[in-house]
Amino acid sequence: MDNERAIEIVRLLSSGIDPCTGEVLTKEHVLHQAEVIRALFYALHALEKYSSRPANSGNSWTESEDQRLLAAFHAGITEEAIARAHQRSVGAIVSRLTKLNEESTSHQDDDMSSFMDGDEFCDDTGYIEDTSLHDIYDAISDGSGEPVYLSDGVWLDSGGRTHDWGR
Repeated sequence: MDNERAIEIVRLLSSGIDPCTGEVLTKEHVLHQAEVIRALFYALHALEKYSSRPANSGNSWTESEDQRLLAAFHAGITEEAIARAHQRSVGAIVSRLTKLNEESTSHQDDDMSSFMDGDEFCDDTGYIEDTSLHDIYDAISDGSGEPVYLSDGVWLDSGGRTHDWGR
């Protein structure tokens, strides 16, 4: 089953319609219970969010992909264009370039200006936090407070700190 069909089925179920017959479900049906409807809408949101991710999101990087990434970066191609070509997010491209010890030129100035503006600070554990990472965490987390997976084994915790915990 592809993602689009799964979304269609969950959307129909959350609307109280049998996806196989197209008939409206009776009011006594379990799918008309408030908690079940909320769960279906939550699942629908997660499926839609997942389907909007680039095709290679979360996949391991191969050596040949790394070589193509570096070649494109050194040729001056924008991170957005590289991301489209690799079917990955811009964040994944920047993260991989960092891991490969390349500095992303479009984010280099942003990083320095945020440091100079005082957005970064050391907390009690000695980690450097970036308050903009709190915003990213809030945007991509499910609200549980659990760390979220970013890319290439890097996780973001609710405190805005990144960790290399692997997959």
